[in-house]
Amino acid sequence: MHGWVHKGNERMLRRLIQERAPRVIVELGSWLGLCTELMLEESAPFGSSLFAIDRWDASWLLSEQADQYAHDAEAQRLLVAFRDSLYETFIANLWAHRSR
Repeated sequence: MHGWVHKGNERMLRRLIQERAPRVIVELGSWLGLCTELMLEESAPFGSSLFAIDRWDASWLLSEQADQYAHDAEAQRLLVAFRDSLYETFIANLWAHRSR
């Protein structure tokens, strides 16, 4: 699954979830669900609820945030390939966690 979780950020997120045992997690900017899945898996022992918020609007991303994608050919390819189905792709990527 494509995403931008740097190893240092991944370790930090895992540590924070373990230390804080949150009841609720809110993710702003979920893309295709890489970080969402990481947080769902790490927070499973605590039964945390996770709310993932994103525009899932490829046209807007390509026009308004083009600089973020300029150096990421894979992200650009995905934006074009899934232009009309970013949200559906996110849901499919996280289907195994649908009961959470």
